[in-house]
Amino acid sequence: MITLRPYQEQAVHIGVDYFRGPSTEPSIIVAPTAYGKSVVISTIANQLTGRTLVLQPSKELLEQNFNKLMQMGGMASIYSASMGEKEFGQITYATIGSIKNIGAKFKALGYTNVIVDECHLYP
Repeated sequence: MITLRPYQEQAVHIGVDYFRGPSTEPSIIVAPTAYGKSVVISTIANQLTGRTLVLQPSKELLEQNFNKLMQMGGMASIYSASMGEKEFGQITYATIGSIKNIGAKFKALGYTNVIVDECHLYP
């Protein structure tokens, strides 16, 4: 079991409150290197209701984030050509290149939450 540090707990609280709130505007949590972003992302995703898509720019980050969720007792699917898996789940970890042309499909399947790791890399 992973115990969150106080600053991670605060980030999780802010993230979950954002998704449960009325805002439709994007929001960003800024965290430095070695902050434990994979832990924060996994904890937020685990606490949300509705289907959640977690995007990351690379296979390596997808593996790291997905494995952290699994270590924390979560369950998720992977939708990524580079990983050789294209499955939809309650929580789905995906690389942006694999889903960039099928965003409407995720919407049609009822995904209501999107978490983007390394969002500064996206236009």
